[in-house]
Amino acid sequence: MRPPFFVTCMVSGFLLALSCTPVSGLGIAILNQDPEGYARGNAFTATADNPSAIFYNPAGITQLPGGNVELGLYGVTFDSNVRPAAGGNFDSANKLQGVPQFYFTYAIPDTRFFFGLGVYSPFGLGSEFPDNTPFRTLATSAKLIYITVNPVVAYKVTKTFSIAAGLAINYANADLRRGILVPGDEFRFGGDGFACGFTLGAMWQPAEQHSLGVTYRSGTKMELWGNVDITSRTPELFPSSREKASAHIDFPQQIVVGYSYRPTPKWNLEADVNWTDWSEVRNLSVNEATGNILDVFGWRSEFTASAGVTHYFSNGFAVSAGYFFCPGATPDANYTPSVADTNLNGFTAGVVYHFEHWRIGFAYGFAYGQDHTVTGSAATLAGQTADGKYKFTGNGVSLSAGYSF
Repeated sequence: MRPPFFVTCMVSGFLLALSCTPVSGLGIAILNQDPEGYARGNAFTATADNPSAIFYNPAGITQLPGGNVELGLYGVTFDSNVRPAAGGNFDSANKLQGVPQFYFTYAIPDTRFFFGLGVYSPFGLGSEFPDNTPFRTLATSAKLIYITVNPVVAYKVTKTFSIAAGLAINYANADLRRGILVPGDEFRFGGDGFACGFTLGAMWQPAEQHSLGVTYRSGTKMELWGNVDITSRTPELFPSSREKASAHIDFPQQIVVGYSYRPTPKWNLEADVNWTDWSEVRNLSVNEATGNILDVFGWRSEFTASAGVTHYFSNGFAVSAGYFFCPGATPDANYTPSVADTNLNGFTAGVVYHFEHWRIGFAYGFAYGQDHTVTGSAATLAGQTADGKYKFTGNGVSLSAGYSF
């Protein structure tokens, strides 16, 4: 049986959670893709001298002789605290979430060409709140898995200048839930899909002490195919049901520019600016049995600033530290508890050890979002809003092991 129209109208507001999984100030972007890069606050675009360059700046793989392989894992826990204007104090479920990475590079003998392959997650993670909150009809759970397979080719134009390009094959899987009227009922969308994009990179070292890098990651248009499931606790108002559905969403393009200064071979200082075009994610359309439903995001494009420093020791160790800042991108009118989108400050540190053909890395980061008070947010049909006070804290750990041959 087809669900009543007022229930399906909730689809668009609910699916907003697809773009609001909990990386405060960063939307759904996951920038932490390698311990050395993460330890420098992800200020790594103008350095990019290990296999994770496939993500940070694919032109950087021209610095890697022979063959190189790296396996990595980024683990994160976070706490989004919400004090709704309607009363109460609620925290998201503080669960450990893991994001793996794989990188491979190869210098093609007797040529200036280099090949690379990366498998990583540039977007994703999830959040979950209890079912008794005064904002349950806005969000209870949002989970997004996003995987990119990224083959790249780099070319060393001169000794100091390199370029690269790659194909990004993207897969997304979303599981998004919210309440409808009373505790225990649920509206759920689950679906997955594929989309393709591309990556570009360039690196120039005009002098031994200076390096410039730029990376471009294209936006993608993703169509997720799946089902809308409605679990009803008030069958006299509407029945439980399942309907085929699809959701369309645009993921943003990104441009990163970095400058590295190396006063001596023992020191490397870098500053990066990352522009993410969240305004490109203009709306979300849902095709379901009742027709097409449209939601407008109204997000702002944002600049993330990061800076990091690395000291290289003669015994194979390198120690790094970094900082990043990212402003919130969500206007109060479109706010959702699925993400404590505040001005975000992050502090990171880590160590990498090189011995023989091996490279092992570890990094830790702590992030906190400044308190943000939301007023005037849009109400659901049940009369609930996102108005209230939000804050965010997170802890991340990055591990990797690499081998050169």
